Amino acid sequence: MVADSCPECSAGDVDSNLLVWNSVTGNESPSRFDASWEFVECPSAFRPNPKSQLRWKEGSSQWWLGLQPTNTRFGIVSITARRSDGNEFSLPLGGNDVGFSFWFLSASAFFATDKYPMTITVTNTEGNTASGTVFSTSEIVANTYLDLDALL
Repeated sequence: MVADSCPECSAGDVDSNLLVWNSVTGNESPSRFDASWEFVECPSAFRPNPKSQLRWKEGSSQWWLGLQPTNTRFGIVSITARRSDGNEFSLPLGGNDVGFSFWFLSASAFFATDKYPMTITVTNTEGNTASGTVFSTSEIVANTYLDLDALL
């Protein structure tokens, strides 16, 4: 299983922990390794829940939020948030300063308290989507989860 993406690498490169590295390379010394890879479905034994979830990043609040997709079978390509008034925002994937596994929304105008419920939709590499609804800012609590309506 791939452990994480390598922020200082080129597009398509993968960084892994030593256990993964050793199983892929046959215990070669850590270095650059020319290989190909692709997303594959995660075996059900590795999935803790029957549906995907979004974890609120530490510091998430009514002013900005960070979301980390969890319990997914395939890679995530986009996350959007739609307010009750129809305005929709795309969340960009984080970078070096905020974390490569989190998607962020910091548009303060988005978080008007009278614009809830907010529907968050996640799309995976297969084109499948799953959504979850936030009914008020009080539900945006760091290190808790928003349940989605499907397994991605």
